[in-house]
Amino acid sequence: MDIKHTFKVEVSSDKSSGFSLVELVIVAGILVMITGTMLVNYSSFNSSIILGSLAYDIALSIRQAQVFGLSVRAYKGGSGPATFDTGYGVHFEAPLPTKSYILFADTDRDFNYNALLDGDIDVFTIGRGNFISEFCTTNSSDVERCASTADITKLDIVFGRPDPEAIIKTDYVPPEVYGSVRIVVSSPQGNERVIRVFSTGQITVESP
Repeated sequence: MDIKHTFKVEVSSDKSSGFSLVELVIVAGILVMITGTMLVNYSSFNSSIILGSLAYDIALSIRQAQVFGLSVRAYKGGSGPATFDTGYGVHFEAPLPTKSYILFADTDRDFNYNALLDGDIDVFTIGRGNFISEFCTTNSSDVERCASTADITKLDIVFGRPDPEAIIKTDYVPPEVYGSVRIVVSSPQGNERVIRVFSTGQITVESP
């Protein structure tokens, strides 16, 4: 005996089975949150990359002064003859924050920057809202002198032939012998990078 089963398929004609207005609003809100988070993270990442590039630019300027000093780079200022015993250095100056520094030729050979006597090789201007927020020196007794505390207002890192060592000078009185320098660069977002220069001639870039 055959038993036949008959199935009846009903197709709903209810046209209200799509997204409701509330669901659309929720989905749109989630998309806005995800997009906003991505944009904020990208902005922070981009700022960090630019700040790191600035720190390496400053370190390379200091290295350039070292190379110029060791390679006996000829310096010719004004109408006088070229000189081959000139030292080269990088000059930083308060007040903080500052957005510039100077690569100079130490023509008077006193290991200090003098705007009237020394030659400006290049004046670097820092852009994109970044700035030098601090520069400090550490003396032979491991005491740190900083521009932010007004211990020092000027810093010169100079290299002169035949020594690869850095000669570090400030306007602190009485004059001291310094073993290292710490230069901090900052972004408007609060990120920081640190350039360290040692009297031995070593130059490093660090994340604090």
